[in-house]
Amino acid sequence: MIVRNSQAWWLRDTKYGSPTSNYDANCYMTILSAPNENSVTFGNDACKFHSRSYYCQSLHTTTTTTLAAVDAPAPAADSPSTEWESEGRKVFLYKTAAHVDLRTQTTFCTDKSLHWFSPKSQADAQALITNAHNADNHHTWIQLHGVQMEAGGIIGGHQVTVDDGSCTSVSAKEPQEWNGIRKTGCSLCDPELYDYKSSCWDVHEYDWFACEEIATTIATTTTTAAEAPVYTVLHENKYCDNILTVDGVTDECYGDAECTYDKCAELCNAAEGCTIFSYQEADSACRLCQADTTYGADSRWKIYEK
Repeated sequence: MIVRNSQAWWLRDTKYGSPTSNYDANCYMTILSAPNENSVTFGNDACKFHSRSYYCQSLHTTTTTTLAAVDAPAPAADSPSTEWESEGRKVFLYKTAAHVDLRTQTTFCTDKSLHWFSPKSQADAQALITNAHNADNHHTWIQLHGVQMEAGGIIGGHQVTVDDGSCTSVSAKEPQEWNGIRKTGCSLCDPELYDYKSSCWDVHEYDWFACEEIATTIATTTTTAAEAPVYTVLHENKYCDNILTVDGVTDECYGDAECTYDKCAELCNAAEGCTIFSYQEADSACRLCQADTTYGADSRWKIYEK
């Protein structure tokens, strides 16, 4: 049965004799009996019935449960949030994933071809604390891997200034695998006590991993110049008659300010087969001698050999 508002009216789910042919659309019928909702009987009489009441039923509804999507925690950052130069290498600060299990992160830095941060000096250690705090001005943890920490705020053997370095204990393990530190108090954390969560006892969207650049070693090769041969005086007051010729050129110098004993020795060193030279200082004269030379007499000259 359909009425003017196009909504269905349910009367019964088995065939019944009413309404008969004298029923007009949108007219009332009378309820003859209604012992329960499955046994309603009714009659019509050409729109002679009137009423101020209605029989109603609840709508058949379907309940659909929609689960709100839970955002997955943001992954650890691939790019550093900040970096700085210290002790001859770069230090990088990366955001961790939220509450990440540190035991799954031991290769975080090495996967990026970096080392885990290890302080080289007190100033180096303090720069980490200061720069990490300045990066977000929050109580974010810096999680250090493989760096020993002592009560009072000592990391890697270097004392740093933090707000409260005595509020909690540090790991008694040797060596310590993970340690958390930050500027704000309480400033120290042993992550093992908090199921190795990067956020320790806090609820953070991220915390910090500190990595450092791998130092590049540049190999240098030192070439030691061959020592010049030592010449000794072979003859006093003599010079060589047979001058050494190299590539058709007589190898000697004369009257030149640069024609010194050292220059003469240098020429002999460079000339193939030269083992003897004669030199006289008065006229700045040099002669490279053949091995089978004969000698001439002159008090100004000396002959030298290797």
